[in-house]
Amino acid sequence: MRKLTFAAIALLMVASFAVAQSDLNVFLDVRPDTGGIGSITTPAAPFTIGQDFLPPNLATPICNGGGAGEGQILRLSPRHDSGFHTMLGGVAYPNFDADNDLSTGSFYVYAEMSDKDGGGDVLSSLGLDFLIADAPGSLGNGHQIDTVSHTWTDLTLWSPLGTADGTSDLLDPPSIIGAKAVHVPVAVGPTYNVTTGLTPPLGMTQVSELAVAAGDFVCGSYLLADSTFEVHMNVNNLLITRAFNPATPPAVPSAEAVSFGYDSLGGAPFAASMSAEDAAIDGSVSPGVSALPDGIIRIQLKGDFTGDGIVNNFDSGIFVALQAGQLPANQSFTYMFDFTLDGVVNNFDSGALTAIFAGNLMNDGDPADQRDCFGDE
Repeated sequence: MRKLTFAAIALLMVASFAVAQSDLNVFLDVRPDTGGIGSITTPAAPFTIGQDFLPPNLATPICNGGGAGEGQILRLSPRHDSGFHTMLGGVAYPNFDADNDLSTGSFYVYAEMSDKDGGGDVLSSLGLDFLIADAPGSLGNGHQIDTVSHTWTDLTLWSPLGTADGTSDLLDPPSIIGAKAVHVPVAVGPTYNVTTGLTPPLGMTQVSELAVAAGDFVCGSYLLADSTFEVHMNVNNLLITRAFNPATPPAVPSAEAVSFGYDSLGGAPFAASMSAEDAAIDGSVSPGVSALPDGIIRIQLKGDFTGDGIVNNFDSGIFVALQAGQLPANQSFTYMFDFTLDGVVNNFDSGALTAIFAGNLMNDGDPADQRDCFGDE
């Protein structure tokens, strides 16, 4: 199957025209705007402790940040023959789609909007593609993305019949092409009316959901078992535009300057991240993407730090080192070893780790069938 490569996205970057200051910021985050522990409005651990720690180069992934902490890496566990991906699913980090299945998850798309010269302005069109590609240096990615889908989550923000969710291009990895939403600010009369649209000044507002499902577990070296993908939002042919009240038009009409996220580290919480907006692009030009990815997808079997296909004593050494403070307590290790799903790695998780060893959850109930890279699979 043909792949969308990082080089292909780079060509889109060349076609993008950078402008000075952002009028609209659109960013990805794994937290839905639902309140509670997983809400983007109340950032707490593990969204305040650093996003990642990537062996073998031990580097923090470089991506655009969000507006409320560190939520730009979507972590999934591949589907496993034993059903292990559903045994520890829960409804907490990183499984905020609340389906008790670690092989599925979502990015939520947020918009923030500032005032421009002119009155009665409203976001009149939002056209986005979500381009997904193997991350540079990913060595082919042993675990693959199975499906992606996109949904506009609040149809009241747009005109009736004014949305198209977009479709998967069915490439490897798959991307979403043609997500489009339109708001025509006209009411019966006709009169100019923006009461139901996105109007400035606008704080973080969830507009859509990008759902991702991982494929089946694949044996391989650690580098292949720890699969990494980049997500770039792209201005599609609908463009990104704003309408103004004809009675109070801007003195100097200008294109919508759009930023896809904030800081390049993807790690600063709240005010710190908002002090460094990503370089804006021209919303009236398609294609248009950021130089940096807007999100990262990582597919790795939960608890299997060694990448051999089973959670066992070889992984416990990493857990012990983490407990001893010899490794950073960040999101990567929280994902790997937070079995109680409380957002932190502590002594409560050691009992769960021991229980996994004793029950050998990876063997489908048959002790003779290891269900790992050295057994029957």
